[in-house]
Amino acid sequence: MSRQRDISGGRPITEEEAALWRQTTRSITPRIGRRVDQPASESPGGKGEEREPTKTSPVPAIRPFVSQRRPGAIEASLRRRLARGKIQPDDILDLHGLTQREAYFALEQFLHRNQGERSRVVLVITGKGSPTGEGVLRRNVPHWLNSPKLRDFIVGFEEALPLHGGAGSLYVRIRKRQTAP
Repeated sequence: MSRQRDISGGRPITEEEAALWRQTTRSITPRIGRRVDQPASESPGGKGEEREPTKTSPVPAIRPFVSQRRPGAIEASLRRRLARGKIQPDDILDLHGLTQREAYFALEQFLHRNQGERSRVVLVITGKGSPTGEGVLRRNVPHWLNSPKLRDFIVGFEEALPLHGGAGSLYVRIRKRQTAP
């Protein structure tokens, strides 16, 4: 069983050891997200050149760029108007009978086209799948809508009302296309 001990042995650090330590630490960069504390002076005990105290700040974490747009639910007022029949979806995409690959590309083109046509809300019919409601498209379409490639086309989505297909359909709120300045 090994015991940890103070590497200086409880004695003061010599100027030579301090210089070696400074030389060693100059080439070290902190881990992302860690604080870097700068000492007020270079040598132990406050001797040597005095530095101006520096503020310590966390090093910003570097993350790959991901759009910050995350689709949520559609607005309550829009849902109420759909429920009352005051408005209808601007377009409908029925994915019945398509493979996953075909459905994904059809959904992508559908969203792109409807954004260009300035549609407000569209209906995507996935179907319920098996009698237990375990359809592949029903499960995957919400994941696709949350993907970075498609989320920039939409504001939000949620399960449709029984009037428009219920659990086998989704209302998708289309994001307005950004105009160039």
